[in-house]
Amino acid sequence: MKASNDLIAAQDPNAHGSRVEQYMKRAASELRTRVQAIGALHAPAAVAGDVSRFVSLLGQYADGLDALAGRIHSIETYSELLNRSTGQVDALNKLSAQTNTIASKLGFDACAT
Repeated sequence: MKASNDLIAAQDPNAHGSRVEQYMKRAASELRTRVQAIGALHAPAAVAGDVSRFVSLLGQYADGLDALAGRIHSIETYSELLNRSTGQVDALNKLSAQTNTIASKLGFDACAT
C-alpha cells in the first residue's frame, strides 16, 4: 500500500523534480522489499516457475521505475516526465501486464501492479 501511496503522491501536480523522484524511488524500494519477501518463499514445484517469473518481472518493474525517476528534470511534474518518456512508460506497462497475467494465473486476484 505504501508503494501505491507514493506513486499517488508523485502525481500531485504541485510536486516537481526531486520531490517526484523521491516518491517514485520510495515506491520502487517498497516494491523491491516485497519482491524479496515473495522470492524468499518456497513455492510448490507446480508453480515455482511462475512465481520465479513473477518475482523477476516485479524486480524489473522496480528497476524501471527507479530509472524513470532518475530522468526527471527539476521543473517537471510526474505527468510531464511520463509524456517525455513514452518508451520507458510503454516498457513499464508491458511489464505490468505480464505481471498481472501471472498474478491471475497464480490466483493472486487481489494483486495489482
